[in-house]
Amino acid sequence: MSRLLVVGLRRSGTTAFWQWFRADPAWRCFDEPFSEQLLRLPEDHEKAVWSEFIEIHRRDPADFWEFYAPIHRAEELRPELTVRQARYLERLLDEDERVIVDSTRCHLKLAHIAEHTS
Repeated sequence: MSRLLVVGLRRSGTTAFWQWFRADPAWRCFDEPFSEQLLRLPEDHEKAVWSEFIEIHRRDPADFWEFYAPIHRAEELRPELTVRQARYLERLLDEDERVIVDSTRCHLKLAHIAEHTS
């Protein structure tokens, strides 16, 4: 099992990493899983980056909304994920054998994320 988290500040180039991995069909890629914009599902993002979330949503919308846990802007400065956010991340990481998550909302939470993903 391979898990890769790309975490950085906004406008730092993380999307380039995500796009590179998404081009490889061996990887399951999630762009900005903690974004509040996902509340618009099953509509796609204007950059067409939500196909993986839409697929999970279509399987079972109620289940998706049960585990989806956004990080609100005010929570970005907290050094840890909430219990629900940690479960959501673990759920996404378990979606496939090779998963990459690109997120800009977690750079202060790296130590806490490492505890939940190692």
